[in-house]
Amino acid sequence: MKAYFYFRAPVDEDEAKAISKQIAEVIVSSGFKIVEGDICISPDNNNPEYILESFNICMAGIIATESDALVVPSLSTIHPKEEFAKAMLGMLVDAGLLVFVIKNNELVAYKSSIDKELMYEEFTR
Repeated sequence: MKAYFYFRAPVDEDEAKAISKQIAEVIVSSGFKIVEGDICISPDNNNPEYILESFNICMAGIIATESDALVVPSLSTIHPKEEFAKAMLGMLVDAGLLVFVIKNNELVAYKSSIDKELMYEEFTR
């Protein structure tokens, strides 16, 4: 798995590397292999990942993406209000993205409208 880490706000390079290492460790401990890591401080409009920025996915910190898949460290990373976070995550799933959410140090995948319904139940408990 090739992981790219995006930070919405400017961060110190050492801090960025430390946070990237932490999230990478969670991904690896969940059984996924990260082939290469990279840090992008501010994606621009020409970046294919710009949609993620527009959805405030990077708000509090980090995501990892591989082609049309993304790893979200927590629901609150997408948006601080749970109902908005669920709606945004649902839109990304509807757009065909394979979405992983890190929950209790495990990756939970959501990849279809059926999964989206399960996702809503899971996050409202």
